[in-house]
Amino acid sequence: MFLQTLIYLNDFLWNNFLIIILPAFHIFTTFKTGFVQKRLFSGIRMSVKRTDSGDGISPFKALTCTLASTIGTGNIIGVGTAVVMGGPGAVFWCWIGGLLGIATKYAETYLAVKYRTKAKDGSFRGGAMYLLKNRLNMPVSALLFSLFGLIASFGIGCAIQTGAITQTLKNCFSDNVVLRIFNTDITYIEIIIGLSAGILCGISIIGGVKSVSKISGILVPLMAVLYMAGCLYLLADNNEFIFPALKTIITEAFGFKSIAGGFTGALLINACRFGISKGLFSGESGMGSAPLVAVEAKTDSPDTIALITSTGTFWDTGVLCFITGLTAVTTAISFGIDLSAVNGETLMYFVFSKIPYVGKSVIVICILFFAFTTLLGWSCYGEKCCIFLFGEKSVKKFRYLWVVVSALSPFVPMAVVWCLSDFFNGLMTLPNLTAIFLLSQEIKTNN
Repeated sequence: MFLQTLIYLNDFLWNNFLIIILPAFHIFTTFKTGFVQKRLFSGIRMSVKRTDSGDGISPFKALTCTLASTIGTGNIIGVGTAVVMGGPGAVFWCWIGGLLGIATKYAETYLAVKYRTKAKDGSFRGGAMYLLKNRLNMPVSALLFSLFGLIASFGIGCAIQTGAITQTLKNCFSDNVVLRIFNTDITYIEIIIGLSAGILCGISIIGGVKSVSKISGILVPLMAVLYMAGCLYLLADNNEFIFPALKTIITEAFGFKSIAGGFTGALLINACRFGISKGLFSGESGMGSAPLVAVEAKTDSPDTIALITSTGTFWDTGVLCFITGLTAVTTAISFGIDLSAVNGETLMYFVFSKIPYVGKSVIVICILFFAFTTLLGWSCYGEKCCIFLFGEKSVKKFRYLWVVVSALSPFVPMAVVWCLSDFFNGLMTLPNLTAIFLLSQEIKTNN
């Protein structure tokens, strides 16, 4: 009953509001920033330069910390789920959302950095909650954003990641039931992953943003290169099916497929719904999460860090999600996979199994490390929301709770967690987009 109610509320939120609001807002910020997407390559060059003005972490570390939270299961299982549930056309909307979302990521980060404040310990505080409370005198909206962000962090950033690691290892190795609690079977893999996640998280997040940024600065580029290499191999191996896959993606994205009655409209809505939601789940443009860490960057220029941070959406959704979707659809056509008969995880696991000898190892390693870095990145987001709600003294309690939840997550039904994450991700966007819209006149770019 609970899951059915949650699914209804989630579908209502996305199908009636966010499916319209998010693309419209991305277009609005694109015009408002003077098509900031044209500065994309400048942002990429700036992200690797040494910029030491001000206090905090380097812009590159801020970017990799943000990418740590965005490049994860959303790029693999999330996109696979979008293709299965929304059809191949979802890949198009995921890519379009990522391209346009660059402007929204720029706008939300620019405002957050422009009005950030320094805490007693020298770190910075900023983001949608501070804009809503201090600049717009909307304390209730500020509290709601922080509450939604805190809940979402334990879903998208914690439970889903350890759940993905657990399920991936279950697909690779045979597992035995250890004991049964409340009609639920507990297995060896679940226990091992729960304990490992708790211990590793406890060690990694003890230093906060600076500790997480150091780890992500190493793991994120390494894993992204490995994953991209796997996808490019599969595309090269099935190159004769790339054009048919692209044609299918475009055709189904706009509902050109001849389906009787109102099913054409339903197909279009489905493709948009899952493409946009998984694009948001992965790239986070409009959620207001990335600025929570971006405000820690060493720079006195809001434009600089906003431009650098916005490139994260390009790498995550514009490149990795698109390549994932294209690889999935190309392989599905090549091997005649019935997308309606599989789930997102099974699809991606099958796709990578087609790489001789190392395919299964590549997908397993990528999911393990992507999920782990996302776990770390989102701990920073949740911590910032917790500080706003309960004060600086709540940090230690939050970290203890994060470790406990990460350890228990392998035993939680993933269907509930995915739905909760989608729902609270969506709820986060509403107060965040309100703040950006009301302060949009204060966004300046160096176009």
